[in-house]
Amino acid sequence: MKGAEVLGRPRANDHLHWYLTIALPIVLFTDFGRDDIYVGQLHARAQMEQPGCCVIDLFHGARPFDPACAGTLLAALLPHTPPASVLLAIVDPGVGSERLGLALKLGERWLVGPDNGLFSCALSWTDERPQYWTIRAGTAPVATTFHGRDVFLPAVVALTVGDTDGLLTLADASVSLTHSLVAQCAEQDRRVVHIDHYGNVITGVRGAVLDRAGEFSVAGRTLCFAPYFDAVPPGQCFWHVNSIGLVEFSANRASAAELLGLVCGDRLEA
Repeated sequence: MKGAEVLGRPRANDHLHWYLTIALPIVLFTDFGRDDIYVGQLHARAQMEQPGCCVIDLFHGARPFDPACAGTLLAALLPHTPPASVLLAIVDPGVGSERLGLALKLGERWLVGPDNGLFSCALSWTDERPQYWTIRAGTAPVATTFHGRDVFLPAVVALTVGDTDGLLTLADASVSLTHSLVAQCAEQDRRVVHIDHYGNVITGVRGAVLDRAGEFSVAGRTLCFAPYFDAVPPGQCFWHVNSIGLVEFSANRASAAELLGLVCGDRLEA
């Protein structure tokens, strides 16, 4: 009898096994930085909401206070994330204001974050027809300056298992700033959207349609195309299409950002 009772007793990890079998991974993209107190709180809250959930740190170095610039980089990174996932993106200088919180469905992928244009390029660059929801206010206390933890993250965890109870359908997408900015993203974003720690200068220009014989004029220099770093002498700057499909200014074994005097947010010459 004791043996039967033991065999029939639910295992302690049954729920965890069930969750990990069906749950979508969470992908994080923020301007929080890795050396501050915020990213860890997102991870901790996710585990409090659902122990054992999968959280992927995609990027936490987006340009602060600039949803449009960060949004171009996010759109380029999105194809390199799991298609069935829930992405939480936070670059939110309007946190605590009346701006909407959005959940967007693109195929199997959810995008969750503020309605400030952060997702506009992602919507412009896809053939998927988006579905719009707003996030329903919960009953738990909310810090007015940390909606990422207190508003968006609980909604994200719920969506990993298909729970949409915390969402409200947005019947008229035109009231969304995200929707209204989509058309602008059809144009090339001729700005520096990120500089990596090597000094590679990542622009918002999509490289798929560019002529490799073309040149870029940058800071009084003419940059020609090269397919990889060692194709030019050490210290020489060149342009190429990087691994996420954006035009990048680089230098062989040197910092192109320092050589060209560029910083994130700079606009390219016409």
